[in-house]
Amino acid sequence: MMKNKTIIAVLMSLLCISAPLTGTAFPGQMIISASAEEYLFQTNCSYIYNSLSADQKSVYDQLLQSCREVDESSGIYETIPAVTSRKLSSAEMINLSSIFVFDHPEFFWISPNYEISASGRSVTYTMKLYSQYQDGTARQETKQQLIALEQEYLNQAAAYDSDYEKAEYFLKALREDITFGYGEDHIDQSIASALLDKKTVCAGFSKLYELLCNASGIDVMTEISLNHAWNVIFLDEHWYHVDVTYDLFLYSDSELHEYDLTRGLYTTEIDGEEISFYMHEPYQAFYSFALPDTSQSYEKPLSAGDANADGSINILDVITMNRAVLGKESLTEAQLRAVDFNQNGKPDSEESLAMLKYIVGLIDSLTAVSENK
Repeated sequence: MMKNKTIIAVLMSLLCISAPLTGTAFPGQMIISASAEEYLFQTNCSYIYNSLSADQKSVYDQLLQSCREVDESSGIYETIPAVTSRKLSSAEMINLSSIFVFDHPEFFWISPNYEISASGRSVTYTMKLYSQYQDGTARQETKQQLIALEQEYLNQAAAYDSDYEKAEYFLKALREDITFGYGEDHIDQSIASALLDKKTVCAGFSKLYELLCNASGIDVMTEISLNHAWNVIFLDEHWYHVDVTYDLFLYSDSELHEYDLTRGLYTTEIDGEEISFYMHEPYQAFYSFALPDTSQSYEKPLSAGDANADGSINILDVITMNRAVLGKESLTEAQLRAVDFNQNGKPDSEESLAMLKYIVGLIDSLTAVSENK
């Protein structure tokens, strides 16, 4: 138990969460597919929740129910209703509850402080609220402010057609609007610091990016190392790294490691043992599940019809397309997406003919082949 608390304390100190050693939970990253009935936006995806054991899901569901009770109430709460398990250890409860916090950024009022007790085989865990949000009126007023600010970002993102463009917009907008730093109200781990104070740390950036992308239908979750938090995003059938704090967009594992090499190794001490690590190296001891495969390099979407990926649409693209139809040339995933107008998953002569018609000016668009036969 003490070893687990020591690990959590190190994580929290490195991520600049100020809280007692024996009563602080570190936000982690388990994901649940929860309905948005009690909140305006979908705030998370289902990747990790689906990997949890039945016992873990039971505790997670209790936490969600308790937090929703607080979130909907105008009453005074110093803590959420307690959650109890006879299956999970104290260490497992701390990890799972900590992970829950990062997975639900809409519960901006959850502080890093907690209470935990054990009696026989039962373990009881309670999250504490930030003092400024214990009053229900203040909590509800802030919630409405945050929803309005979130909606402004979502309205702007709606002008973009693709998930790629929306995800890129959110990163650029957050970096432009919000600075890195620590506010005077000590809520740096909450989306409230990012949206209201316009100043936050990596946890606040990651939570807000996660919320906005998921609200737009783009699956995003958060990963953590011993001193940092960032996001991973599911885009075009693969997972990629996104780090708002350092302006990194759609990096693979190898690309992210190359970046980390420029910053060098960090060191810390846990239970008398010195540990060296890179900033974007997930702390594996904290996870009881497999993280998403982020080994794939991202291929930026090509313009419709750009079969040879040279940035322009001309007769050379038709030649490439015809060779692909005949099986003499293979197309990358990005190239196939650029020419698969009828969405049948393969290059065909109908699409090749449409490209030729587009080049000579017989049709104005390549997005609806079936309408231009």
